[in-house]
Amino acid sequence: GHGNVALDAARLLLKTREQLLKSDMPDHVINALTESQPNRDIYLIGRGSAANAHFSSGMIAEILELPNVACYRTDTNIPEELPPDVLKLIPKEHHRDRLKNLALFRKISVLNGGLVKIRPAHSPRLTFIFDTTPVKLNGEERVEAIDLRTSDDTKTRLPIDTLISAIGFEQSPTSLNFTEPTYSVGWCKNGAKGVIQSNRVDAVNTARDIINAVQQSVPCDKIGYHGIKAILDTQPALITSFSDWKRIDEHERNAATEDRPRKKITDYATLTALINAGK
Repeated sequence: GHGNVALDAARLLLKTREQLLKSDMPDHVINALTESQPNRDIYLIGRGSAANAHFSSGMIAEILELPNVACYRTDTNIPEELPPDVLKLIPKEHHRDRLKNLALFRKISVLNGGLVKIRPAHSPRLTFIFDTTPVKLNGEERVEAIDLRTSDDTKTRLPIDTLISAIGFEQSPTSLNFTEPTYSVGWCKNGAKGVIQSNRVDAVNTARDIINAVQQSVPCDKIGYHGIKAILDTQPALITSFSDWKRIDEHERNAATEDRPRKKITDYATLTALINAGK
C-alpha cells in the first residue's frame, strides 16, 4: 500500500529498539518488532506512481530522518509538477501536499541493479516501489515470494517472508446522507482523508456543536447521564468511569522507567483489580 497505514507499519519495523523503548509500547511487543532487525528489508509496493501516493509529507520526512535506515526508490523520473491524471483526481487543496511528497521522493536514491539488490551491511533498507502490481503469492506453508508486474509488463519474483496488506478499502455504493440533528466526525463526515490530529480537531468542534445544541434546548423528558448511570448500575459488567481511567493513567505513568511516558497494563486481570481497588 501507498498510504499512511503502510508507511506507519514500515516506520515501526524500521525503528531501533532504543528508539521504541522511548514509547509506551509494552516490552514484549518491542522485542517482537526488533527481532532480527539489522537484516530487515522492507518494500512499500503500490500500483500507482509517486504522484499518486497518499502519504503525508510529514511521515515521509520522519522515515527519511531515521539514522539507521537506507532508503531507495524504483521510479527514476519523479516529476516536478503533478501530472494531469492526478490533478483530476485530488482536490486543489491537496496539490501542495502532493508536491511536497514529490520533492521528498526526489531526495531518495534510485535503486540500481534490481529489487533483490544486496542490502547495506548491518542496516535495514526501505524501498518505495511504484507502478507495480502484486499478482501472485508463492509458498507452501507460509509466504516465500511475491510475483510483481510493473506498468510496462516487466515481471519480477521478490523473495519475502512477511506480507502486510494496507491497500485501503472498497467504498460502499450507499452514500451517507446526514440531516440535522445527526452529528458525524472524521472519515464518516469528510471521507477517507486526514490523520488522527486533524480528525481530533474535527471531533472537538463537533462536540462543541452538540453542547451548544443541548444548552439551547433541553427536552424536559430526558434525564441524560443520571438515567444512563441508573441503568449501568444494574448491570453485572465492570463499568469504567473517568475517575477509574485517571487512576489507570496515574498508575501507568508512575510505573514508567527512564524516558518512557508510561508502562501500559496489558492484562485484563491487573486492569480490573486496579479499577476495583478504587471502588
